[in-house]
Amino acid sequence: MNEQEEINLLLSSFDVTSIGDYVRGDRGEGHYFIRIAISRDSSNHQIPSNRKLHDLSVELKKNGYFVEFLLIDDKSLDIEAGLRATLLHIFGEHVRNSFVSIQAKTAHVWIEPKKLLSQEIFGLIREKVIDYFLSFDIVDVQIALTTAANLPGILVCLRAIRFLAPVGQPALSAYLSKERFTVPSEDWLSRRLDAMRREGRVVRTAEGKYALTMQSILTLGSSKGRTSPDVRRLLALAKQSL
Repeated sequence: MNEQEEINLLLSSFDVTSIGDYVRGDRGEGHYFIRIAISRDSSNHQIPSNRKLHDLSVELKKNGYFVEFLLIDDKSLDIEAGLRATLLHIFGEHVRNSFVSIQAKTAHVWIEPKKLLSQEIFGLIREKVIDYFLSFDIVDVQIALTTAANLPGILVCLRAIRFLAPVGQPALSAYLSKERFTVPSEDWLSRRLDAMRREGRVVRTAEGKYALTMQSILTLGSSKGRTSPDVRRLLALAKQSL
């Protein structure tokens, strides 16, 4: 029985399913990267759980194998969801979230830390992210922390929605980027919009477009003159009609 056959048996004993070929690592004999299919149950719990994967890692080490899991959404093989699951599995103490934007063969990754990361921890996270994208044949990976990015805050988003409303997510994303804000990914913006909707700051129409609630309009207030958001809105509408 060769190494991969033995690893397969150990994975099967834990009812864990791998995706694709194993990738041999560069840290000596028995080092492999293995993509694992994950899903969510009705309670949104990860299957297989991080606990099960930890126990599997321990069992593999007992048998002389150092295996690093790359967790992949088994329904859509979504790269962003897979990276997020992988980082939370390994660095859950340090990472709150991650977001991905892929253009051509370049992956832009934003890491949202729970606290200030040491150079050592950030280096380990960087290595894991690069290894993850290598499994998709993506070698150009740009990694940044959201704390260092010019992310649009809630007030910025609300002002943009007020100016553009009713506005869909793609148009809002394009506008924020034009205003020199960093939008890590469409998933990041979708989560922010959903949070604002649940907080009663915005409403979402049946067509999937967003507008401010009366609460947000009152919070933002208004002003006189050409810089007034209401005047800017009228000017924008007039420009669109030309």
